Amino acid sequence: EPPYAAAVIKDASCKADRPLIMQFHATNGQDLLAAAKRVAKYVDAVDLNLGCPQTCAAVGGYGAYLMYQLSTVRKIFRDAVAESPVPLTAKIRIFEDEARTVAYA
Repeated sequence: EPPYAAAVIKDASCKADRPLIMQFHATNGQDLLAAAKRVAKYVDAVDLNLGCPQTCAAVGGYGAYLMYQLSTVRKIFRDAVAESPVPLTAKIRIFEDEARTVAYA
């Protein structure tokens, strides 16, 4: 467990800061589900970040770099949503073509 995880979870326990959605990156449903289970008692939902354009996201194959892999995004959610103890959402970037963005969403 990363050393900062305890601090993040402690901050997430503030009842005045609601609704609270914690954001993660993942390349598969098992990792997203594990993250959701880990923080479920502290948050109202978990968000999959599909918008990160940073180099680390490109190298790791997550964030905005999943925009062009719709079947992978579908699989991530299909694998995680049934057992997630909290709702799952996704932050996305827009495509140049509005119709493509709507289809992706």
